[in-house]
Amino acid sequence: MKTFEKVFDKVTNIVETFVFVFSATLIIGVSALICLEMVMRNIGRSMVIVEELALIALGWISFFAGAYCFRKRGHVMLDLVFAKLPQHLKLTLYTLTYAVGIIFMIWIIYEARHFTTMLMRTPMVQSGLPRGLINMGLPVGGSFIVFFLVTDLIETHVLKRRRSLMTQDELQSIAIAAAKEKYVEDLDLNLDQYKTEAK
Repeated sequence: MKTFEKVFDKVTNIVETFVFVFSATLIIGVSALICLEMVMRNIGRSMVIVEELALIALGWISFFAGAYCFRKRGHVMLDLVFAKLPQHLKLTLYTLTYAVGIIFMIWIIYEARHFTTMLMRTPMVQSGLPRGLINMGLPVGGSFIVFFLVTDLIETHVLKRRRSLMTQDELQSIAIAAAKEKYVEDLDLNLDQYKTEAK
C-alpha cells in the first residue's frame, strides 16, 4: 500500500504541476500579446491576429485553471450545512456529489468533443486557424477536472485522507497551527544559535 501511495502522490503532483505551469504560461502569454498589441496599435501597426490568439488561450485557461483551482480547493465554498453533518453523512454526501460530478463532466467532455470537431472545419477570419481550437480547451481541461475528481475520491476512500471532508475553517485552522509550529521551531533554532554565539 505504501508503494501505491508514493506512486499515486508522485503522479498526482506531476499532473498538478503540469496543469499549473500550462495555465500560468498561457496567462503570461496572453498578457504579453495584449501588451504588445497595445504598443503596436499606438504606433499604427495593429496586429488583428492577437484577438483570435487571446480568445483561443482564454478558452484553454478557463478549464485548466478551473481544474487547478478545484484541486487546490480554491473555489468558493459554502459549508454551513456540511459542517453540521455527522462524519458518515459527510462521506456519503461527498461521494455522491463527486460521482455525479464525474458523470456530468464525462458527458460535457463527450458533447464538447463533438462540438469542437464540428467547429474544426470553420476557419477564423484573421488567422485562418480552426475555430474549434477555442473550444478544445473544454474537453482537454475537463479531462483534468475528472482526473482530480477521481484522485480526490481515491485519497478519501482508499488512502483514508479525510481532507475533502473538512470544512474551510478546519483546513484553515490546520494551516495556521502548522505555520505556528514552524515559526516556533525557527524561533527555537534562532535562540539556540544566539546562545551558541553568545558563549
